[in-house]
Amino acid sequence: MTYEQSLKNIEALKNLVWPWNIDYVFFDYKSESEFEIIFFEKENSDKIEEYLVTKHKAELPVAHIHENELGQEILYYEDNYFRFRTNMVTDEIYEHDFTGYFKHCPLQMKLEMAALVRKLENM
Repeated sequence: MTYEQSLKNIEALKNLVWPWNIDYVFFDYKSESEFEIIFFEKENSDKIEEYLVTKHKAELPVAHIHENELGQEILYYEDNYFRFRTNMVTDEIYEHDFTGYFKHCPLQMKLEMAALVRKLENM
């Protein structure tokens, strides 16, 4: 997976429409960029944990959307290189961090990724 693919995945998820009466949306990645959407109600949200473990072991991206206490949709995305959490209503970015393999990359690659993050924040 490339860093550009990570950012493309995040943008694709941000552009989805939230369905009515759904508490959690889980994006079941089948490859680095292709996923199926699974909807959960709060009573079944523990099943998300099972998916998270499976996807982490398979080194596939993990992403889901849930509502915060104010009823705003929060997008969480993580892959082998990047972790991202944003409020989809206010566009506030709560977290963006380099993960796993990326921590051991040369400084130049980290600077390039930081530039891509700034670009995403300004979209």
